[in-house]
Amino acid sequence: MEEAEDVLPAACAWLESDGLGDVARSVHASVVRFGENGDNDDDDDDDDINADECASSDALSALARGGNEQGTSAAGQHWQLAVAFPALFAAHRLVVRGKGNDAERALQLADRCEILGTSLRAHRAVVALAESALPDESDTGADDSDTFPERLPVADPTADEHPRLDRIPEQSDAMSVAAFHNRTQTSDRPFVLRGATFAKAEASTAPLVNLTRLRGGAIGARVVPVELGQKEGEQGGSTTMTLRELVDNYLVPSIHADSAVVNSPENGATRPPDVPPDSHRVAYLAQHALFAQCPLLARGLEAPPYVGVHLVKSVNAWIGTRHTVTALHSDADDNLLVQLRGFKYVVLFAPHEAPNLYAGVHPRAASAGDDGAGVGMFSPVRVEKYDADVHANFAQARGQHAVLGPGDALYIPRGWFHYVRSMSTSISLNYWWM
Repeated sequence: MEEAEDVLPAACAWLESDGLGDVARSVHASVVRFGENGDNDDDDDDDDINADECASSDALSALARGGNEQGTSAAGQHWQLAVAFPALFAAHRLVVRGKGNDAERALQLADRCEILGTSLRAHRAVVALAESALPDESDTGADDSDTFPERLPVADPTADEHPRLDRIPEQSDAMSVAAFHNRTQTSDRPFVLRGATFAKAEASTAPLVNLTRLRGGAIGARVVPVELGQKEGEQGGSTTMTLRELVDNYLVPSIHADSAVVNSPENGATRPPDVPPDSHRVAYLAQHALFAQCPLLARGLEAPPYVGVHLVKSVNAWIGTRHTVTALHSDADDNLLVQLRGFKYVVLFAPHEAPNLYAGVHPRAASAGDDGAGVGMFSPVRVEKYDADVHANFAQARGQHAVLGPGDALYIPRGWFHYVRSMSTSISLNYWWM
């Protein structure tokens, strides 16, 4: 138990300071009991580290249920901490035990605590210990042939004139920072930066876009939230998996499918339509603060100079297979979407089109009593497959569209509705700034 003396008091003291002494004592007693039962380092059986058993002890289960449904109990408000702390403690024990794949398992336990929404001072310490026991990267798994397409593998939906969608205006990557700043401050119109040199420079050195580095070592062991199936179609749901599993089971097969289409003898001047596959082949790490979770992935990446003059609010990673879909919505902040690898189709609508988009507060925000003012709005319209009987007014909406390729960036002003579909395996970053 001595190795965990820097971990256990951190959570208990936090609970005590919030007037939750009983909670602290329950956590302390359960963790001590766990440590006494799982401290046999001579036993090769992995059952001696069982965070699930510890977290589901009678005291913690009762605590997790206490007042949670009504949201009135102070203990109920901290149920996530009560359930996650034993898992974090188990992660610490795994690291100090140092057997086999213990460091990877420790990272994964710590990540699941963070995904659960628990923030402990001990979390970063456990992650740092586990990362120090693993190589940053690995040279096994994905190989040099697993590269993202440089050519659009399917038909370009913007190639022909559209009755209701104009092409998004374009600027060259030679646009100065001052010109960008002036344009975004004086106009609320979107535009595309084609072949932005900053995006190419980021992509050339970053582990984020090298699948061998993304799946290896401490990076590949990290657990991330992933959406399965097409989001618009309500298929598949959400899960968690390691970056290694995302690369091996989804991204690499998707890249091979992209390559098969691009290199097909039939794919000449006329490219095939973009036909969705079965939902189980579609996976999306969507709007995730990946660099905050795994700073190793930020190597070689810097904020684009255009947003460097602003206060960056957050940076999100979007990594997925072909056919991922982000449903039509708006955000409360200005947005720069940077396409690092692959291709995406984007459709935009101005804020005044909200009535034709049947836009309102997102159902999840509404159920939480949020008016949506700080998070934007949501539209239930399926942009490329809308139901004319249910959403008849959508036929009146006028918008803009574009295909983004490697090195392109799109400025989306706050309040503008956007729909995004991946036309190939894809990696993007978006920068929100205030």
